[in-house]
Amino acid sequence: PRQPVRPLSRLRVKSPQWPRPWWQFRPPSSLLPRPGQRLVGLGHSRPALTPVALRAPLPCIPHALLSSPNRLYALDLATTASIGPVCQGVSVYLLRAPETTLITDPLDLSLADLQQLYAVDEALPIVRANLVASLDGQISAADGRSQSLSTEDDRLIFALLRSLSDAIIVGAQTVRAEQYKMPVIAREELVVAREESGRENPPVLVIISRSGQLDPTLECLKQQTIVITPSTTPTEAIAALTKVVEVVQLPSEEISFHQIISLLRDRGLTQILVEGGAALLSAMLEQQAIDELCLTLSPQLVGAQGQPLVDGVAAGSSLELAHLVAAPNCLFTRYRVVGD
Repeated sequence: PRQPVRPLSRLRVKSPQWPRPWWQFRPPSSLLPRPGQRLVGLGHSRPALTPVALRAPLPCIPHALLSSPNRLYALDLATTASIGPVCQGVSVYLLRAPETTLITDPLDLSLADLQQLYAVDEALPIVRANLVASLDGQISAADGRSQSLSTEDDRLIFALLRSLSDAIIVGAQTVRAEQYKMPVIAREELVVAREESGRENPPVLVIISRSGQLDPTLECLKQQTIVITPSTTPTEAIAALTKVVEVVQLPSEEISFHQIISLLRDRGLTQILVEGGAALLSAMLEQQAIDELCLTLSPQLVGAQGQPLVDGVAAGSSLELAHLVAAPNCLFTRYRVVGD
């Protein structure tokens, strides 16, 4: 059974003489927990940790050690001036992460590393959402677009997740606001990996629209795009869309995302990515149709001008952290949705 986590107290370590080559760093033996030892400030028992050297320096989270495949053991050595201005004041602490991976700076990792980090068992279907949010929880900036919150690192993860997907679900409001284009995978390494997995490029774009009011001249409305509407959508709107895309009208007035997912899986589209917006994400969480949430935290504060991540009852959904990637000024989280 999981033990309750008490409020964390800062761990202070007397730093040895720095700089020292990163591969020579080892925590003092007195700081390595014994099997079953309760760590002060963590509030739960931990097995023994076996530190392993990292491949590269960690400019954002200084001198962190990966201990066992899925655990992080970190020391706060950022208080010494010799570490440098990038590291000063940055501290990472492990609270409770039996199945959590923490890695810093995705641009220091190879693309193969990131693909492995975000990979899932392709024999099992999955629905995961990917969004970027400001630090105050807004998924669009004052201009109404999420692109204004994105960073170079975020765009790399964005392209990677698209490359691992068979289909991309997005709401019609987001399509209009973001002026969506076809989700063509352009990065050569991702294209090659996608071809090797037998996936077509681009992934199938699936647009959810209640009204059917989509401009037929939108660049994303191509032959391979699917627009899904409820039974209440006006026939005139459906007729106009049918001229440019495939339209699937559900038999009910309400949109059932389990029905949509089942429809896509019947077409062999089992790896599904959801790109928003907030109303779509909230509805899918409410219907328990999301398995994972990949959320980028952008170093911005938007305020009331933005759009919140979720609306309504979706805010009560419970999640558990699967991994955390820290890059300069950005955090990339991956959560498993565990229910309400």
